[in-house]
Amino acid sequence: MVALLEGLAFLLELAALAAYAVWGDHVAGIGLAIAVPVVVAVVWGAALSPRAPIRLAPAPKVALRLGVLLLSAVALGWAGHRGWAIGLGAVVLADTVLLAALGRAVPGAR
Repeated sequence: MVALLEGLAFLLELAALAAYAVWGDHVAGIGLAIAVPVVVAVVWGAALSPRAPIRLAPAPKVALRLGVLLLSAVALGWAGHRGWAIGLGAVVLADTVLLAALGRAVPGAR
């Protein structure tokens, strides 16, 4: 069950990058559609990934991870895809709560 939820967490991270790209394209075109997901991916890799070089305590890491993922849902809604945004936000919340309940608040962490 944990492996399935951690796999879903990874897919949600990819969906967040896609949502940021959709928002960037909606707001300013292809340049922002490329730049925003790249910046988010760099920050994620540096501080929020399981093996990030910047070590954060679990609580702030979970809060920031949740914030970045939920903000992607907001961005998707702002771009006019409200149904997809609600779905993304709901799955992000459900996955986060279930992982925390199973003792894996930070997906991939050992």
